[in-house]
Amino acid sequence: MSHEEAPHSSEKKIAIKDVLPVHETKIICAFIDSVRWQEAKLQPPHSYTVKQWSDDSAGFEGIVRMIRTFGHEENFYNETYIYLTLGDLKYWTMGAPIEETTVLNRADAGTHYAMSG
Repeated sequence: MSHEEAPHSSEKKIAIKDVLPVHETKIICAFIDSVRWQEAKLQPPHSYTVKQWSDDSAGFEGIVRMIRTFGHEENFYNETYIYLTLGDLKYWTMGAPIEETTVLNRADAGTHYAMSG
């Protein structure tokens, strides 16, 4: 999977290496590629990882910071969250403060979660 570009908005792509230090980018990409991802059963199609499943809290918190800083708003059913697309996948959390965030979600970049009701 390529982690070279991240869209800052739906119209403009920015290279991760242009906005983050090389060391932090490597930590984040290594984390994404190394952790266990579980398919969601209640709200597919997406998968998630849990902070406690890995010893790499720096990698987990790094991608959460990256999402919050460079992501864009998008719906997840009736909620709006900040998403960041890296390669063919998009990543998001549920919006808790970074130090309290324990779940990282991902889905194919083209997946959209429509509002219900």
